[in-house]
Parts: sequence; C-alpha cells; structure tokens
Amino acid sequence: MKDSIGVEIDATGGAVTDQVIYTVPTGYHSLVSMFFLSNTGGSTTTVGGAWNDGTTVPFLAGKSLAAGDHLQFGGTYGAWLSMNEGDTLSVSVASGGTCAAILSFELIRKGMN
Repeated sequence: MKDSIGVEIDATGGAVTDQVIYTVPTGYHSLVSMFFLSNTGGSTTTVGGAWNDGTTVPFLAGKSLAAGDHLQFGGTYGAWLSMNEGDTLSVSVASGGTCAAILSFELIRKGMN
C-alpha cells in the first residue's frame, strides 16, 4: 500500500524536539520514497531530523531554513529508505518556527516481500 502523510510542526510556543512524525506499524516494513520539510513561518528557523531503528541516526542537524525554503530527500525513482516495524522518523524545529513535513512511503506486510 502506497501512502503519504502531512504533519505541521508548530514551535511558536517553544522548541519542538524529536517529534515523531512517522512510526512503521507492527507487522510491516516501510519503503520511504520522499521526505519533504518546508519552513512555513515568516522567519528563518533551525531544523533537525532523525531516523530511529533502536539507535538514533540524525540525518539533519542544526540546518538553517529560511522562510519559504524547503528540503527534500528522495522523490526520484529508486531513491528510498528501508525501515522496519517500530522504526520512527522525527523532526525538531527551533523555538518560534513553523514547518510542514510530507512523507511518502510504501507499506509492505512482513513475509510478503
């Protein structure tokens, strides 16, 4: 099953640290094909992102993102991140920032690959 999710991360009331935006459900693997993060606020903010598969693996750390700018990983044919059940993706946004994240993925029931 292919799907996408969208999440707004609002840090106007204080920094948001390691907010989980996606968890692979029990009984599934997930192939993440695209991760998109946009600064929807009116000023520059600092963002971070991490994959946790039992160990936290930061893939963004202290990245400055100007108002209206975005980051994108994947989105092209053949680019993906393979995740297992219980793995998570999380996002951090510095105090005062507002960002939107979009994640596209395919869920594969374990034993069906």
